[in-house]
Amino acid sequence: MNKKIVIIGGLNLDICHAIKDNIKINESNIGDISFSLGGVSYNIFINLFRLNVDVEFISSIGDDYFSKLALKMLIKENVSIEKIKINNKTSMPIYSYVLDNCNDMFLAVNDMKAIDFVNIDYIKKFKDILEKASYIIIDTNLKQDVIEYLCINFPNKILVDGVSYIKVKKLKNVLQYIHSIKINKNELISLLDKNEDNINIYKEINCLLNKGLKNIFVSDGRNGIYYNDDLTIKKLTNKPFEVINASGAGDALASGIFYGIINDLNKYEQVINGLKIVKYTLLSNSSTSQNISEKILKKGG
Repeated sequence: MNKKIVIIGGLNLDICHAIKDNIKINESNIGDISFSLGGVSYNIFINLFRLNVDVEFISSIGDDYFSKLALKMLIKENVSIEKIKINNKTSMPIYSYVLDNCNDMFLAVNDMKAIDFVNIDYIKKFKDILEKASYIIIDTNLKQDVIEYLCINFPNKILVDGVSYIKVKKLKNVLQYIHSIKINKNELISLLDKNEDNINIYKEINCLLNKGLKNIFVSDGRNGIYYNDDLTIKKLTNKPFEVINASGAGDALASGIFYGIINDLNKYEQVINGLKIVKYTLLSNSSTSQNISEKILKKGG
């Protein structure tokens, strides 16, 4: 049976400012500016969509010029927009970021107020779809009451991306209901209220397992990916990738891991798939790559 996946979370317009030389503070810097669709949940959605996963997307945007532009871009991707709430009381969510001349993020600003309109009442309209879904993927841009409603009412099929140090705290009350979580080292520190100076990732993953979490994936940048295989904590590192644009790497990792979960792959294969999608994403000018497909997951390297 083909598994149905529902993704609920942020959709925004990414504005990338790529600076060509060393960044000069309090000056106008010369660079390239580009636009693309983004948002943690959208990036995961479009990656899985390109990997032939049967996936639905629930989100919210405004009714301004940029929102209408986003809808046109979605239609061009052959994406259904029927579950994207359009609200004239808000504007298109924007994620604007600056890349330095090494293509690493220097600064970012986000305005995600529109996602607050994906409230519990709106979620309840899709109760039948959510009950039939094999997995529900969410990000922590959602309001805390929405996250807790989803986790409690649809336990053990929630897959989560932690998003950020601040937003991941919304998960603290519902860890035991979550099937799998992808976070980075800073988000791990935040979940456990730890001090960065004395953190032991192996030990902290065990702490989360003791709190009821079942499957944990922790990214520590170039130091590798930590994950639990039942009660054994493992680490996987990879060769350095060429980087054109670092935006979207975390979402790419989550996409590959969640693809592996959906297709009943083992933990090692889940992480390897995540790293493959990261590699293609880092070679893209936007936060997702047009070049990912199931074929690239099935070949080596």
